[in-house]
Amino acid sequence: MSYSDEFKRFFQFSNSERKGFFVLASIVVLLLFFLQIDFFTSSNVANSEHPDIDTSVFENFGKVQNKVPNKAYIKFEKKIIENKISDFIDLNRADKAALVATGIYPNIADRIVKYRTKGGRFRDPSDVKKIFGFTDKLYERIGHRLKVDTIIPSKSDLSADQKSSSGTFFTPISYNLNHVGFKVLMNLLNDSQMVLSVLKFRTALGGYYHLSQLSEVRGLSDTAIKILASKCIINDEPISRKLNLNLAEAFELRRHPYIQNKLAQLIIAYRQNKPFLDIEELKKIPVVDQSLFDKLKHYVFVTPNG
Repeated sequence: MSYSDEFKRFFQFSNSERKGFFVLASIVVLLLFFLQIDFFTSSNVANSEHPDIDTSVFENFGKVQNKVPNKAYIKFEKKIIENKISDFIDLNRADKAALVATGIYPNIADRIVKYRTKGGRFRDPSDVKKIFGFTDKLYERIGHRLKVDTIIPSKSDLSADQKSSSGTFFTPISYNLNHVGFKVLMNLLNDSQMVLSVLKFRTALGGYYHLSQLSEVRGLSDTAIKILASKCIINDEPISRKLNLNLAEAFELRRHPYIQNKLAQLIIAYRQNKPFLDIEELKKIPVVDQSLFDKLKHYVFVTPNG
């Protein structure tokens, strides 16, 4: 048999073989067809779900991917992460670094600091929106981290010795001792036990009426008293909690630092005969001298009808 006959015989197919090949080819074509339909359908669905997507951006994906970000922006974002603070910042006290760490852009932080150096002060966190560039959108984003816990006197409130050598005014920072929190006190004293003692005594009193009361705080060192006296003030505001001499229970009276158990019993015994008509009547109780009365008068009251 010649090679040509052998070649022809090799490529000859029977009817069953030809039918099998045809069926297999048909299956392959159908599979390719359905795969194409599925691909285009998925693409159209994706575009219909996001009609605002500009597909042209994908054409330059490689260029965008290789684009070097703005170095100043990277530095700003990195600084925010490194200096991230979990608590609030005081708009009347925070320096530029603290403001930037909160999420305020450096140029706006500069304006805030400049505003303060010229005598400006914030009485409410929302006041910061009057700074140029500090938008409502920015305030919505970081406003919950901004507070005003300090009071900075205006130029008219400063005395002559509160001027710098150049004759310009500076704005000392003062914390309201009746509102300042744990974090700020820790920054001042760096001693958690002393901070807790200051806060505990404030709660027991119902509020401080004078800075001299710091000397009565248990465990507070002379150095700590000097620091707080130089950094804190007490506004002319009413004491947050007072005791009614005619209605307060014995345990309420005893709980106050200036009223010992004996005095509490004498107050109750006194009002059983007749109600207190005036807080001055406290001085009729033997254990209440003028010094003690001068302290107690800030924390007690009587109702008009006794």
